[in-house]
Amino acid sequence: MKSFRLFFIFVLGVGFSFNGFATEIQSVGLEVLGGKQNPYWYLKQIEMDRVGFVGNPTISVGLISTGANYHLDFLKPNIAINPFETVNGQDDDGNGYIDDVYGVNTRENTGDPMDYHGIGTHVAGVIGHTNLGIVKQTSLLLANPLNDQGAGSTADLYKALKYLIDRGARIIDIGVGGGSRTELVCELIAKAKEQNILFIATAGNSGGNFDEEKLYPSGCGSDNILVVASSNENDALTGFSSYGPNSVHLAAPGINIGGFNHLGEHAVLSGGSFSSAIVTGVAALVLSVNPNFTYDQVKKILMYSVDISPDLKDKVISGGRVNAYKAVRLARSMPH
Repeated sequence: MKSFRLFFIFVLGVGFSFNGFATEIQSVGLEVLGGKQNPYWYLKQIEMDRVGFVGNPTISVGLISTGANYHLDFLKPNIAINPFETVNGQDDDGNGYIDDVYGVNTRENTGDPMDYHGIGTHVAGVIGHTNLGIVKQTSLLLANPLNDQGAGSTADLYKALKYLIDRGARIIDIGVGGGSRTELVCELIAKAKEQNILFIATAGNSGGNFDEEKLYPSGCGSDNILVVASSNENDALTGFSSYGPNSVHLAAPGINIGGFNHLGEHAVLSGGSFSSAIVTGVAALVLSVNPNFTYDQVKKILMYSVDISPDLKDKVISGGRVNAYKAVRLARSMPH
C-alpha cells in the first residue's frame, strides 16, 4: 500500500523532527523562541494588516491533516458542523461514518477528527483562528487520514478527499504527500473540477526540483491544483523547500510560523504544510469576496497578485510570494 507523510519541521530549539523522524540537522528558529523575531511575521509579510476583511462563514475550506482540536475556543466557531448528524451512535446521514459532527478520521473509519499530533490544529489556526487566522470567519471541514505520527496511506487519503468533496468544500488544503502517483486520487481531484473545487498543495520539503521529482497528490497535474513552495522573510526559498519553474505556482512563508498546537499551547513550526495553509487562507478570502468565482479565477487571482521576488525567479511559475491584500484587492476589482 502506498504511503505519504506530513511536511513540517518542529522548531524546538534542540533539533528538528522532519516528517515524523528525528534528525541531526542543526536547529533553526532559536531566535524565534528567544523573542528576537515575531513568530507572526508572516502576517505582515503578506500584508494582512491592510486586508480589513474577516472572510465569509459560508465558504467551506477542507483540511487534509491530523484533524484539529475542535474544542479550542479560537477554533470552535469556525469548525463546520455537519447539520445532518448528531452524536447518537448512529450514521444519521448514511455516509459511512457514525457521529461525524465535526469531521472524520478515515484511517480509523470514525466520525472523530480529533488531533492527537498537533500539526493539524496549528494548520487550522493559521487559516481560521478567530483572532490570528487569515480568515477569521470561515467553515473548516476536517478530515484526518493520518496516524498519530503523521503518516498514512493513499487509500485513507482518497477517503478523506472524497469526504471533503462530498461535504461541499470549495477549497481543499493538502499539506501531505508521497512519492508515488495513485491514479484514483488524481482522478478524484480532476473530477472535482465539476464541483468547482481548488486544491492547494505543498511542493514538499525535499529541497529538490519538483519538475523532475514530483510529490503526490501535488503533482497530479490537474489544473485545479495550485502547488506552493516555502519562502522565508527575505522572499527567497527556504533551505528545505522544493521548487519548480514549470510546476510550482507560487511561494508562501513556511519557516518559523507561529500558532497553537492541539493543547492550545503556543508553537513555532516550519514546513510546506504551513505554506499551503497560508495560501489556502488567502484563497478563502478571495472566495469570500465573491463566492461565484471559479476555481480557475481564484487560482489566477492568487498568482497575478504575488509580490515578485528576484530570488523566486526561475523557482516558481509566478516568480513571487502570495500577498493577501493584493489578492483581495484584485478580487474586488472583478465584476460580481
